[in-house]
Amino acid sequence: MRDMPFLKALRRTALFRARSALGLAILPMKLRLAVTNRCNARCTMCNAWKRQTDGKDELTVDEYGRIFERNRSFFSALRHVSLTGGEPLLREDLEEIVRVIHGSDPRLTININTNGFRTDRLIALARSLASADGVGRMDRVHESGIVVTYNVSLDALGEIHDRMRGVPRASDMAKRSIQELARLKGAGRRLRIGVNYMVTEENHLDCGKVYDFCRENGVAFNPIMPMTGEIYDNEGASFHLSPEARKRLRAEFERFLGENPKEWLVYSEILRQLDQEPRDFRCWAGRIIFLIEENGEVYPNGGCPRRWVLGNLRDFDYRLDRLVATDQARQVLENARQCRACRLACETLTTLRHPEALAARRKMRTLPRRAG
Repeated sequence: MRDMPFLKALRRTALFRARSALGLAILPMKLRLAVTNRCNARCTMCNAWKRQTDGKDELTVDEYGRIFERNRSFFSALRHVSLTGGEPLLREDLEEIVRVIHGSDPRLTININTNGFRTDRLIALARSLASADGVGRMDRVHESGIVVTYNVSLDALGEIHDRMRGVPRASDMAKRSIQELARLKGAGRRLRIGVNYMVTEENHLDCGKVYDFCRENGVAFNPIMPMTGEIYDNEGASFHLSPEARKRLRAEFERFLGENPKEWLVYSEILRQLDQEPRDFRCWAGRIIFLIEENGEVYPNGGCPRRWVLGNLRDFDYRLDRLVATDQARQVLENARQCRACRLACETLTTLRHPEALAARRKMRTLPRRAG
């Protein structure tokens, strides 16, 4: 992306904006599937666990199959599916869901976001999915199978993470999951590993430590700024960063940027948020990305208020293209287009790589000054 020629960025931006202006369909590139709202963490930055249900209303494996089968044409531009929750590993049929998604289009990239508490379950899942036959033998390298990215939450290397996640030994469990995944990968399994790091005042002193832990274990470092809203049941929460924390974090992310220039888009957006710069590019949630909750309700993205529900897939024979054509969905999407509040990476990074590629080029030109 950093080397994207100006004309290519112009062409991408112009194409998306022209289609939008003409009222033509814009096909989704990414889906977020919240496969459950059940959770075994008690996070301080997210209270969704307080309203979790018993799982009886969750979409079944068969229903996920219908979603991908009946939207085959609408999903023709789909590139990535992210499985989240709640805690996805609380679904005992998670492997079947992944196989349904992969079977619908083997070219799709898939990631699973987890708190890493259920290490044995996670490793069994990763071993099976990385195997051609689903058996998971460690004595040979499988050249086929499903390549999944496992993103494990790790906010600090000790008790700060335990406090933030509200569970004793949360840090130990997450680190063990990451290290066991790294061993599995080292043994020849085809998988990818990342760490989701939540940037807050409480854990800002551990930012560099978590980053260095990632480097030592050969895993990606994914920084995330916390969000507030109804979907996280934390309206009114404040994630204020003190001037001292902002200064220290800014120095850390400039270091990360210098060591990982290919990740400039991720780190530069964090730097802009640390500098409290407003979002200065359009929102494409509800067009290039959708969030489908565990009960079939659809939102433009995870940062949207509850009143922005587009509808429920079960009411439209699981056809997302029909759902987004309703008057209710059109009104919500019009509101989303005007929104500049959300900075969730799942939407912003996809947006800056595609429909707002020119904005990304503009941001890139400021990097030497920032990093210098």
